[in-house]
Amino acid sequence: MNAIHIDRLHFKGRDSQRQVVVADLERAAWPCLRDREYLFIRQLHTHKPAGQLADSLAEQAQACRDAAVSGWQENADRQQAVYFADYAELLACLSRDLLRNKRCWYWRQWDVLFQLPVETALSGCWQQQQHLIPALIAQLARHDQLRWFCLQLTDTLIEQLCRVVCPQWDELKQCESLSGAFQAGLSVPPHWLAPWHAVLAGADLPLQVMQLAALIALREWQPLKRQAAEMLPVYRAVLQQLMVIGSSQPETVGRNEYLVRAEQNTTIMRSAAANKPAKVIDAGVDSDSLKPAMPADMPSRSRSAETGMPTEQTEQKKSGSMAEPVLGPPVQPVSDLIAERTAPFPPPACQLDPVPDSGCSYPSRLLTQQGGIFYLLNFLNLPGVQACLCSEPQTRDYPSAWGWLWQLAVAMEWAAEPGLERLFAFFCGYATPEQLRQLPAMPRMHALLHWGRQRYGVSLFNRDIFAIPGLIEIDACHVDVFYALDSVNPDVRRAGLDIDPGWLPWLGKVVKFHYGELPLI
Repeated sequence: MNAIHIDRLHFKGRDSQRQVVVADLERAAWPCLRDREYLFIRQLHTHKPAGQLADSLAEQAQACRDAAVSGWQENADRQQAVYFADYAELLACLSRDLLRNKRCWYWRQWDVLFQLPVETALSGCWQQQQHLIPALIAQLARHDQLRWFCLQLTDTLIEQLCRVVCPQWDELKQCESLSGAFQAGLSVPPHWLAPWHAVLAGADLPLQVMQLAALIALREWQPLKRQAAEMLPVYRAVLQQLMVIGSSQPETVGRNEYLVRAEQNTTIMRSAAANKPAKVIDAGVDSDSLKPAMPADMPSRSRSAETGMPTEQTEQKKSGSMAEPVLGPPVQPVSDLIAERTAPFPPPACQLDPVPDSGCSYPSRLLTQQGGIFYLLNFLNLPGVQACLCSEPQTRDYPSAWGWLWQLAVAMEWAAEPGLERLFAFFCGYATPEQLRQLPAMPRMHALLHWGRQRYGVSLFNRDIFAIPGLIEIDACHVDVFYALDSVNPDVRRAGLDIDPGWLPWLGKVVKFHYGELPLI
């Protein structure tokens, strides 16, 4: 949802003219942002007649958008506008500033956190957004902040963060203490550990830091593991590998390959622009702040307005003073990002390989002719289907629920597209798609197919619904699937298969479906 939130608006003039201004604010051409992007504007000031005031503010907001700096920039708090690419980047910057006790003007909505002890503030911040923790860590690593961040953590704070990441932490520690020395076990896919290489190598960090890192990597790699006994072998394998990394020598060539590749992925993913204007959803006017006196040198019809307004495009409207921010390159202004958004969208037949080298943390985007396969996530998320899948030890033992999706599609006689198979294999932690075929058979598959056909109809619940061109964008916590507007299928819509799945704990991702003009590459 695109939105403008005005924190405070001071208006000089008659009440009838104030109502005109409030109505005009709803219709003004505010800056356009992509989904999950945030723009904080400190203050706007204008002297215009009531009928022109809203347009003047919108023009200034657009200028601020073009000149905005990243929240990672060291002097961002001295700038008029600050930009974040998504909420995970916002939380990463907020976490950094909580540890530094640096309360910037754009953190006004989170003022209460800066009034608490840092242990309470940071753990509370993470607790409310647990699903974004892997993306938050990726942001800190990408901007060379993760090692510094880990060095600031006290033992007490690390313990609290471990409980936030893994509510079963105390039970897991008890199981570990009873099971003796490390045993040879699972092979951890390198990309789940990539952010930690530059942090741990040669740093001699405490064991508690490695334990926190292991829990985060475990949750990202195998979110289906929920019981302490099931988590223990994976946790120990991850922790052992992190200890090996910690005993190795640090990188000698500046920033490691992961950080370079991650920045390249970010530049690619930022190149897609939204084409719809932001919508004003909150234009509150504080009547107590209206000032009746007019400056002597101002024409009688002139009015003034001051706004502190974050321009926000987000899935959830936040109450309070300010909106939320996220990512931006260290110094690159938003105007440079806009200039990059000029390349045409490639034809659907063009496919971008999503599987990176092991130095990168996740694939970035993929063009597919079988975008409808993601509709099956809504079927897998049905309570009855979840109860069936989670009650079977063989199914719970899958490295990832992406294996569930792959198995269900194959059972529906899916003519597999190589790019999608590589994507599913990647999230299962496999190096090649062929390893997907080694997954144990899902129990009660015939029952699952029967339920699907009974609920949606045989004519709908079959492989034909897969054949929808789409663009898939992926980061550490999100899967966004974009479809052209003419891809809307009324039967699929009536069945509810194309509704936004949202946060899927069993998948470890937030999945969203978007219809409209496909993003630019």
